[in-house]
Order: sequence, then C-alpha cells, then structure tokens
Amino acid sequence: MPPSDLDTVRDTLAAIHAGLKRIPDLELASELIETALLEITIVERRRLARLPRDMLDPRAYLRRKN
Repeated sequence: MPPSDLDTVRDTLAAIHAGLKRIPDLELASELIETALLEITIVERRRLARLPRDMLDPRAYLRRKN
C-alpha cells in the first residue's frame, strides 16, 4: 500500500475512533480500531528502518566459482 493511502486509512480510522470513544456501548469497537492504528504505526516504522548493508551489496548475490 502506498504511504499516502496508509495516511488516508490512518486518518479515517482516527476519526472513527474519536467518535466511538464517546459512545459507551462501543468500547470494544473503539479498542479494535486503536489496535489497527497501532499496527499501522508498526508498519510505518518497519518501512523507515534501514536495510542491512549486506542486503544492498550486489557481491553477496553473485555466484562463486570454486
């Protein structure tokens, strides 16, 4: 999913979450949306994490002839 779409999903869920928190009978739905928002944060952090240098080294993928 492109980052801009993920931003849209996060914003939409945040708005729904804010509305549901005010309704006593929908606490579970509010908690589930909060969990989804936390998962989006985790995905974003993984995307921003640096790749190991070995993954970017093209020599690591060349076949060795012994």
